[in-house]
Amino acid sequence: MFPIKLVEKDLSYAMKTAQANDAKLLLVEAAQHIFASAIEQGYADNNITGIAQLYL
Repeated sequence: MFPIKLVEKDLSYAMKTAQANDAKLLLVEAAQHIFASAIEQGYADNNITGIAQLYL
């Protein structure tokens, strides 16, 4: 029941921390991109099921 916009926010924190430490988090980067796309498509307040809407 966690909204997509908050998941994306947490993923962005992970990416900022990784970048500050010269680390690569390829799966986190990919997930953040997908969650950001869902937000752009209007699913920001949906839970994880909003991600599935991108692929229907």
